[in-house]
Amino acid sequence: MNIKNLEYFVTIAKYENISKAAEKLYVAQPALSKYLSDLEKELGYKLFDRNGKNIKLNQNGEIYLQYAKNVLQESKNVLTHLQEQNDNFSKKITFGVSVCSQLLGDILSEFHNMHPEVQMYIITGYPLDFDSNNLDLIIDCDTSTPDNTIPLMTEKLKIAMPKEKHFSYKKIYEESLSGKQSLIIPSKHTSLGQVLLKYYYEDIKKQTDSKHFYTPLIVNNSFVQCDLVEKNIGISVVPEKTWKSIYSTKNIVLKEINPPITRDIFLRINPNKYKTKIIDEFVKYLKNYFKNL
Repeated sequence: MNIKNLEYFVTIAKYENISKAAEKLYVAQPALSKYLSDLEKELGYKLFDRNGKNIKLNQNGEIYLQYAKNVLQESKNVLTHLQEQNDNFSKKITFGVSVCSQLLGDILSEFHNMHPEVQMYIITGYPLDFDSNNLDLIIDCDTSTPDNTIPLMTEKLKIAMPKEKHFSYKKIYEESLSGKQSLIIPSKHTSLGQVLLKYYYEDIKKQTDSKHFYTPLIVNNSFVQCDLVEKNIGISVVPEKTWKSIYSTKNIVLKEINPPITRDIFLRINPNKYKTKIIDEFVKYLKNYFKNL
């Protein structure tokens, strides 16, 4: 069984449609159907359940898919290692950022000055996973997968309000829940929104039966969030360090939250990809960057 055949299977499994897989692979549909039939005969097990022209990966297929992906990744790792050993490869890093994207310009400009020869492929968004974008590294605040994870920093979250307002945290909190103070919060579909789920979202939910309940303004953009605060539309919660480049340019003041709310930021390293020397250097650079932030 060769690498090309494994790529065929992974593509069929991805689309669960022979016609679409054939189109993506630039292979004739009858040839791809025959390949799948021959593979199942060779293994002695059906990998897909069939219902007319429809196919769906079954439990046998799930098992085979896991090993097929591993073999494909290892074949790439071998080639990368050999190329690195013989100084015959282009240095590149595929880098995912699901938190702290506000710092990207600063992070990349310094590293680029140190290593102008390195190609950087950057993906931003939340959530991110290694497989979908073939990433080497992800900056994240998700701790659900602690393996191959390096802590970068812990930062405080603070109340952001227009400078002309001078409320205590207790008054801000009580008024935001009673509807007397507009609350601007990040969407649950952002990394910061996930951190705040166990704080504001739960407390706000308890207030839904109150006649004073105020539906918060929910946004998913840090620049918009701070801009709304500056324009006196409401108060918000922002990270103290990683958003400094945004709020420091606006007419905004930060207030302590008591008890404190913090978020932990991590660097996740893809355990399945070969870690080149330049990736090692970038990891050390990121650790030092956040240490001095």
